[in-house]
Formats: sequence, C-alpha cells, structure tokens
Amino acid sequence: MTDSKLTIKALNGVRGYAALVVLIGHCSFRGMFDGTYYYLGGIQRSGGVYVFFVLSAFLLSARLNEVFSQDNKPQGILNYFYRRLIRIIPLYYIVLIVYYAASTITGKNVIIVTFDSLFESMALHRGYGVFWAIPVEFLSYFCFPVFVILLRLISHQLTRVVVGICITCFLFYMIPNWICDQWFYFQGVFFSGVTLYEVYKLINETNSNAWGVICFIAGVVGVLIQLALLPFGYNFLFSVAPENTFLEMQFELSSIIACCFILAACKSKWVFKGLCEVDLLQYLGKISYSLYLWHWLIINTVLQIKFNSYAQGVVAMVLAIIIAHISFRFIEEPFMKSKYLKSQWDKILGN
Repeated sequence: MTDSKLTIKALNGVRGYAALVVLIGHCSFRGMFDGTYYYLGGIQRSGGVYVFFVLSAFLLSARLNEVFSQDNKPQGILNYFYRRLIRIIPLYYIVLIVYYAASTITGKNVIIVTFDSLFESMALHRGYGVFWAIPVEFLSYFCFPVFVILLRLISHQLTRVVVGICITCFLFYMIPNWICDQWFYFQGVFFSGVTLYEVYKLINETNSNAWGVICFIAGVVGVLIQLALLPFGYNFLFSVAPENTFLEMQFELSSIIACCFILAACKSKWVFKGLCEVDLLQYLGKISYSLYLWHWLIINTVLQIKFNSYAQGVVAMVLAIIIAHISFRFIEEPFMKSKYLKSQWDKILGN
C-alpha cells in the first residue's frame, strides 16, 4: 500500500468489524440473544462476508499493482499465488476434517456430514454451510490478476475508475442472467473492491483535504444504508417485513456499504479511522479467518447446553475468539511463516 501504516491498521479494523458482524449474526440466527434475529437477519452477509470480499479484492489489487510494477513479474505472480494458497488451504483442510469428525462422532449435522461433502469441500468444488464463501473467494484469486491487468491497460487514472465502475455494473446486472454458477454471482462484489483501489489511487493523486470530508460522509452513508437494509430498518421505512433472503441478495448495495466503510477507514480523519484502530477490532481482524472457520462449530456446541440465550451468545462469542486465537497462533501463523514450505515451493518452481 502507498499510504501510511495507520491506514493499513485501520483496514485490519474493518476486517475485525466484519468478523464481529458475522459472529453476532450467526449467534442470533441460531437463537442466541433472544429475538435479535428479527432486527439483524442477514447482516452476517451484507455487513460481514461481503465486506471481507471487497476488502480482500482491494488489498490484493494493491499487492498486484506492486507486482506488475516490478521487473520480475512472473516471480511476483507466483509468490502471490503461494501466499494465497498457504493462507487459505492448510487451516481450511484441518477445520473440514474436524467438522467431519464432529458430525461422525456425535451423529449431528455439523455442516460436513458425509465423506462426499468433505471431498467436495476440499476440492473447492462446493462450500457447505458457512464454508460457502471459501471456494468463492479462493477461485476469485485467479481473477484478480486479470482484473488488475485489464485496468492497468488504461493510463489515465480517472478513466480507469470510470471503466472499473462500468465493468462492475456489467458484472452485477448481466453475468447472473447468463451463468447460474454461484461463483459468478459474486464477481461484481469482488470487482467493486478492485475498482475501489483505483478510486483510492485517484484520491491520493489529487491530494485534496476535501477528500477527508467526502470519505467521512461516505462512511455515514454506508452506515445508513446498512441500517435501512436490516429487517427493522426496512420495516420502519416501508412498513413491510423483508423476505428472509432479502439482505443476502443485495450484492450491489452491500458492495456500496463495504466500499463506503473502507474509504472512511482509509481517508476519513474522524470517527471511522479511530473506531477501526480500536484494539478489539484490530485483534479480531488479525484472527478473522480462524474465527470465521471455527465459530459455527463453537456456536453449535454451546447450544447443546441449555441456559439463558443471552448468556449462550456471550459464552459462544468468547469461546470462538479463544479458539480462533489458538488456531491462529499454532496453525495459521506457523504455516504462513514457514520457511521450509516456501523453500519447497521455490524448489518445485525451479527457483
């Protein structure tokens, strides 16, 4: 990234916010925090997973732009894929096996119930339950270099932004009508993150103080749209309850919300950047991947103990965060920092 370390720190807070939203949303979905799902229904996607998608595309676009500016572009691309592979796959496979073992031992449906579902999940052919997002995002990693190269063919920065917005709209409104595969549905969400990075570069080029105010307003707009899309907000505005899947299908508005949050965290001088730098959100952002993978198992385990639903929610959240921390510290981080695995990767590629 070409901005200050504080901006990178703030973006990690955005990731932490998304992780917290997913955790609270799924707790309420499973009946914890009694009655709150009426108010929060679907927020785990629009305010959580879609924010992950846009933020991932935004950050990886920054990385790929650096790669394509280097002399040794092929090596940079190979390193990009290595980092994505080692970041996602090892922990994902371990979690899938644990879920499958839990289903087999307890006889309960803990997402991965059969060997076929385990194999399909490991092959990234399909994601069951909360794992639906993993193959969608992982396969999109192969599209990001193409997206970035496409926009880099345009020399004028403002033109890049305009073309990026046009392509994003095309992906939102045309591709779902042509192709039924779930993976394609979300390419508009991802490309909005790629385009957002071009907007971010345009802001840096103009270097006007007015952008701080504009990005703050964008953050406020994002919050208002998010509230309006939640069941209680929608009912307040339109005097009718939305369908259960309403919020999950709001790809365009959810992408706008995510873009507003990211811009506010990057460039707003008030409130949003400060909130995103809070230690709790920073910590949750750090362990967000582990938290996403483990939280459903923890929630289902806590539900086996019958006590107050609010207490269940608190216990589930605390346990999920503890397990995620252990997972990050002893599984995720060692794989990402492994010099041995990196040396083997280089050896396979003949480097």
